[in-house]
Amino acid sequence: QFHRGRLLPQTTFHVGVLSETIEDIVISIVNEEQAVTDGVISSQAAMEKPLFDGMVLDMPTPWTQLPHIHRFLKTDRFAVCYLPSMSQVMDLVRACKVWPLLVEDIIEVDWRSWDVRSATVRDNNNIATSGEAQAGIEGAMVCRPTHTPVGHTAFLVKLRRLIAVPN
Repeated sequence: QFHRGRLLPQTTFHVGVLSETIEDIVISIVNEEQAVTDGVISSQAAMEKPLFDGMVLDMPTPWTQLPHIHRFLKTDRFAVCYLPSMSQVMDLVRACKVWPLLVEDIIEVDWRSWDVRSATVRDNNNIATSGEAQAGIEGAMVCRPTHTPVGHTAFLVKLRRLIAVPN
């Protein structure tokens, strides 16, 4: 779990194979909710209701986990998959056709360095040296992208769970 308090208690982080851990996660969450009412829900009842408003998957083959995503994601909510290659994105898009999951958006994440530093303030009458600027004279900041090549990091694929329509 993220323990700096910004996302607790709404967000938890888990490492492992989703198909092996999701049922335990769901049972523990539902039991925590039921503890307020002095009851413990059965594992079967916990497995029958969608629980998550959102999921983020950072794994090489998220399409193998679509049954678990679909099972526990609430209708009209999102799952986001982080994938480094377009071939993985294509595999995920193909697999989503079997499930009522809409591929809503695919975004490429780029890497671009920025130059952020304090600058020397100049006017017609006075020129502050960089030493004076560091000594406490309030100055301006330079904030601009560097002129180095942009690099690719990954793709974000946004999936929306739809209502299943019987055949």
